[in-house]
Amino acid sequence: MITTFLKYWWTFVVRGILALLFGLVCLLAPGMTLALLAVWAGAFVLVDGIFGLVATIANWKELEEKWLLIIESLLGILLGWLIMRMPEVTLFMVVMFMAMWALFVGVTRIALAIRLRKEIEGEGWMIAAGVLTIGMGVLLILLPGIGLVTLAVLLGVGSLVAGGALIAVGMRMRKAHRAAKKLSGQ
Repeated sequence: MITTFLKYWWTFVVRGILALLFGLVCLLAPGMTLALLAVWAGAFVLVDGIFGLVATIANWKELEEKWLLIIESLLGILLGWLIMRMPEVTLFMVVMFMAMWALFVGVTRIALAIRLRKEIEGEGWMIAAGVLTIGMGVLLILLPGIGLVTLAVLLGVGSLVAGGALIAVGMRMRKAHRAAKKLSGQ
């Protein structure tokens, strides 16, 4: 069952690369306008949701936690689309959208890491990414009035760490997938 899920290890790597790119943009251009930040954040959340949905649908029959992953993905797609459609929204709304996404994604990544702990080593990276993502969401809820530059730096650092963790998990999933293929004689 989980072997088929491991076959799509690359979706974690792609999502990690996207998170790294988003983080770099936030850190290299912290003075960007709210509208541009909203479009970038929306695009990141939207693409992350699309890749999550692709991975879940591709493994539909094998996944026990498919509904949780579908909800995470659809929420990302919806929130990403909303953020991109309304770039003129106040900083507060963008912060709240990102905070909601961060809280939900953090919880789902921790749940997935707990599920994968039987199949791969190093699931702690995924748990760490989930905890950091939840922390980012809580911080954004507690301090919604923080400046745009601070938000960009927080998003950048959080995205770099989460991106690195997703790539690390994806590569471990790749290794587990290759080992499973060898055992099955494929």
